[in-house]
Amino acid sequence: MAEYVAARSHADRLLFLLRSADTGQKDINAGRNYVTQATVDAVNAQLLPYQLVVNAIPAASAGRSKEIRERNEAVARVSTFTRDLWEVLKRRTARNGHPAEVLAYYGLPLDGIVPKPITPDQWLLAANTCVMGDADAVLAGYPAMANPSAAELMVEVLAATTEASEVSEADRTHDEALAAADAMVANVNLVIEDVMAELRFNTRRMDYPSQRRIQRTYGARFRTTTGEPSEGDHSEVIGKGDGMMTSFMGMLLNTPIEPGSVSATDELEVFADTDNGDGTGTLAGSAGGTGNIQYATGDITLNFNSPPAPDQPITVSYVGQPGNAVPAEPVA
Repeated sequence: MAEYVAARSHADRLLFLLRSADTGQKDINAGRNYVTQATVDAVNAQLLPYQLVVNAIPAASAGRSKEIRERNEAVARVSTFTRDLWEVLKRRTARNGHPAEVLAYYGLPLDGIVPKPITPDQWLLAANTCVMGDADAVLAGYPAMANPSAAELMVEVLAATTEASEVSEADRTHDEALAAADAMVANVNLVIEDVMAELRFNTRRMDYPSQRRIQRTYGARFRTTTGEPSEGDHSEVIGKGDGMMTSFMGMLLNTPIEPGSVSATDELEVFADTDNGDGTGTLAGSAGGTGNIQYATGDITLNFNSPPAPDQPITVSYVGQPGNAVPAEPVA
């Protein structure tokens, strides 16, 4: 028998609230007493503020990725200029017969083996050592470095330092966005538990498959236990983010697909489908993304509002043909 999987991510919780608000009100209006109006009102009270804080996470994440990329590009230039300076310094020292001790002004050992900084901070420290060391070397009677000069390297260092400070600010913004969403989790979970409690009570005289079909329309997720026949719950990855691409296409395997059962997410934006009544469904993203699904063929298209993070799986969950079932894994 399929077992209920509690929502574990912001995307899962948001999907549950979105489906419960929509399905719950439609059921009440149609006279189906699966949940009370008070519970639907409680869902709506949590939905908008939670959606706002969860939707702030993709923008913060995209901003952070942009600043990290720009910082890394600037540090790469610092690395190139610093390496060039070291190589010119070593050749000039040998050519002019300067003592090996001159290398120490620029952070090199006496044997001239070039250091191998790894982190941005290590490269900025090495570059700053070269800039300050060049001034000390000139005071000691050695010629200033050229091609590149310490002044040229300093320009790159200043640019990279500015980019690094912007990464720090983006990190804080991202952390604050996550904290704001995390602060609402306890209350959101209580509302979800209330919805599930009412659904279980008001469908208790139905057979188990019927109970779960109704619960799924409210956003509940189920996992087929090992050795048990599947009821058609599936979860498939149709792609991975690269930090730039926003559109993804795929073909779900276990067709036909039950209309209204499709959800998709990159763990930040979540999509839910609405049956168009013509064999297709429209997918609406919680952050403004769009998409569509062909229920008969499984063809699906997703257009995220913000690019999913690099290597982030794009996961689609749905109810389809039980005969080809692979037990759905819960999204962490």
